[in-house]
Amino acid sequence: MKKGEFGKWNERMFVKYGNVRLYNHPNPIIRYTENKRVRILLDSIKGARKVVDVGCGEGYVLRQIDSGEAVGVDISDTALKEARASTKATLVKAAAESIPYPDGYFDAAICSEVLEHTMHPESVVKELARIVKAGGTIVISVPNEPLVNRIKDVIWHLGLFGFLFPNVPRRQDDEWHLHTFDLGMLKRVSAGHLEIKKIRAVPFGFLPIRYIAICANP
Repeated sequence: MKKGEFGKWNERMFVKYGNVRLYNHPNPIIRYTENKRVRILLDSIKGARKVVDVGCGEGYVLRQIDSGEAVGVDISDTALKEARASTKATLVKAAAESIPYPDGYFDAAICSEVLEHTMHPESVVKELARIVKAGGTIVISVPNEPLVNRIKDVIWHLGLFGFLFPNVPRRQDDEWHLHTFDLGMLKRVSAGHLEIKKIRAVPFGFLPIRYIAICANP
């Protein structure tokens, strides 16, 4: 995909899929997983005075950030329009690889379920490290795509996919996910840029549908 095409493609994908539906999904496992992810994200940046949510989408996480200054960044016009209706935080249209804030401006950053949608995930991580002060906290979450796909395959072959996962695509990495993330890839794109302090598996250690890396900016 050419650089100039990314914005239009991302806009189409956001309109088609979005994220808010997952927090109120009919499947209780999906609801629990996504809301537990949000709780961990918010707990990880408690006490930070200036916080940025990179790839803020509709603003579901952003509007729950309790800080002196909260900023949401997204490349999607639709996402920012929806976020504007639900939060008073500052909203900025920008690519995650190029955020218009000076070095070390923020105390903490959240980048949740975003890297898999970007063309250059490592560049995004590098940019997060640039805009957060030394010693600040950066929290990143990604889907554990191989496990998610295996679970979907089993449910599909049992003929229960439509019942258990209504409005959920069979494969996200066929369309909106440009990268197939797992814990190993999360560690690789963070290496040399961030110090991973803790990894949280969501919803449970034995069922890591999501991985959350709580990182310090060296």
